[in-house]
Amino acid sequence: MSGDFLLELRDFGLRRAGVESLRQINLTIRRGESLAVVGRSGAGKSSLLRAIGGLLDADESPMGGLSRTGGAAPWREIGFVFQEPRAALDPLWRAGDLVAEPLRALGVPTAEHERRVLRALFDAGLPEPERMARSLPHQLSGGERQRVLLAVALVRRPALLLLDEPSSALDHAAAARLYDDLERLRHAEGLAWIAASHERLAAERAQRVLQLEGGSLVASRDSGEFLADLDNPLVRAFSPAPRRARGARMGELVLEATDLHLVRGDGRARKRHVLRGASLALRAGRATAVVGASGAGKTSLLRLLLALEAPSAGVVHYRDEAGTRLPWSDMDERARRPLRQRFGAVFQDPRGSLDPRRSVRESLVEPLRVLGGFARAAADERALLLLEEVGLDASFLARLPARMSGGERARVALCRALALDPRVLVLDEPTASFDPILRAEFARLLGELVERRGLALLFVAHDRALVEMLADEVLELAGGRLRAADQDSGSP
Repeated sequence: MSGDFLLELRDFGLRRAGVESLRQINLTIRRGESLAVVGRSGAGKSSLLRAIGGLLDADESPMGGLSRTGGAAPWREIGFVFQEPRAALDPLWRAGDLVAEPLRALGVPTAEHERRVLRALFDAGLPEPERMARSLPHQLSGGERQRVLLAVALVRRPALLLLDEPSSALDHAAAARLYDDLERLRHAEGLAWIAASHERLAAERAQRVLQLEGGSLVASRDSGEFLADLDNPLVRAFSPAPRRARGARMGELVLEATDLHLVRGDGRARKRHVLRGASLALRAGRATAVVGASGAGKTSLLRLLLALEAPSAGVVHYRDEAGTRLPWSDMDERARRPLRQRFGAVFQDPRGSLDPRRSVRESLVEPLRVLGGFARAAADERALLLLEEVGLDASFLARLPARMSGGERARVALCRALALDPRVLVLDEPTASFDPILRAEFARLLGELVERRGLALLFVAHDRALVEMLADEVLELAGGRLRAADQDSGSP
């Protein structure tokens, strides 16, 4: 492999437990080149990145030829930005320490760590790098966590950067800035990057596009040529669906938030006003979307609505089946606990919400038995029905989270949220791991669930197409307040 070549695959394949997950992949990457890897969920995109980065599991066996920069120690020359950043970041380490850890492994003098860390955070597009360096992962938004992972990869100054769904937790403007930053580094420093993504933006910004289906290479073309092929179902699915009629469903009021305020501070920095008087009302049989820039406070709002955190001011009221108005956010947790079954939630990073040691059956059966009082046989039957309701078959009952794609994990997490027949369903970036075709299927599924079960659905999304297909009402969170969003202005 010459000095300009960073990666070369020759008839490369990958076998897991005797089953081929990749086959006959041919690819070369030179310094300063960019590539988007696209395809359906489970097509092998993440497996390809892991193989390139030398991160294969013990039961995976490569086949064919693979030459890459870094040789036997690819981590010295290859940076990796993982999917589902909450699972990839240690919750007890501050962001600055996480970014500095690769420097210790490389033997960089301690005196240089702070400068290199702050520069990496800045290069990753994070404002206020000093504050970010002091923050713990749970204090950051999903988009900020993803940027921290990018800083961890960039601090080593890699020649090749691998990114798995890098914009899944970012709004469109923030995603565009991320690719702007990657392109700046590509032109200024010769950084090569490969992004596995379900987003059209990745295909637009990369020089070339590689499409996988079922582990096989079905297209390898220049970006413009790939996106012009409207006979390709994946290319057609990149375009947002037509806007659905809104406002038709108006059921009974289930959850109401009034003038919510949330103030945060870490004791050393000035206090931050995350919410400044946010109000909303959720009704049965109605889907409400909350959109806004990364870091606007959308996930914090969800936590207040679920009473996982108390507002600094304001109140959330829940109306039970009898119509009784209860001060949900102000209740004692002992009084609130019996009502928690009426709330279902799926948070960002579904891998982090599923126990990696438990099968799908165990993850679904436990809440049914412990909280729902189901007998073993009835819980097993209910678990299977839940899987079928979200389009998964019985074979998933025995699977562990690591043996599923991001989209499959998200649907299992939805099953668990629906297990005890909630009245309120809250979803945080539910389609972040979905390919465009699966996104449309999932939107139809959620719409049917909202109507059939009479759910009051609230979902946070950067995905414009999902909002267009599913939402009856769209609210934008900006400046700590909620207002009706102007969809024509491209708010999501």
